[in-house]
Amino acid sequence: SASLALEAKTLKAIESKLNPAKGQQAVKARSETNALKAMQLVRQCLAHPPKSSPSQTQVAQVEQLMNQAARLDPSNPLVFYLLGDNQLKSSRAAQAVASFTQALKLSPSLTPALFGRGTAYMRLNLLDLALADYNKALELNPEQPEYYMGRASTWLIKENFPAMCNDFKEACSRGQCDGYHWATSRGHCK
Repeated sequence: SASLALEAKTLKAIESKLNPAKGQQAVKARSETNALKAMQLVRQCLAHPPKSSPSQTQVAQVEQLMNQAARLDPSNPLVFYLLGDNQLKSSRAAQAVASFTQALKLSPSLTPALFGRGTAYMRLNLLDLALADYNKALELNPEQPEYYMGRASTWLIKENFPAMCNDFKEACSRGQCDGYHWATSRGHCK
């Protein structure tokens, strides 16, 4: 039985040398199967998203699923984005930066990953890097009020109140006014 398995393996190797297209088709089919399995794991996470303050069990479950998905399809930026988002929600900003960076290597215009990495940088007090990511996210998608809110929060930490007020106003003009109301109630914005 072991010799039959060896013969079968040898025949497959010879066949792939004689017909490399068939070998490439098998690799492509395996890759597509892994990509589909990874997307099933992503859908599973998206079907039951963790709350803004997830339990440790939820964090561990999402982390396990996304790590499995990353092994199956390391070319999928959504997997790394979701992994970073999970890490950010569980106060692991440095790990989130790495995951968001991987997502951005695979898809440089993935604005949610830019926003997430900007937020992680802000939590690490790397304010100039946070601003760079928020600026890029806003350049690519200027209609997202959350991106203005993130940048405004960074301006607040840097005590640049005029820039903060401008961003809070922009967010408010897009329907998210909490920051603007907070800043006006404290006399930072008019």
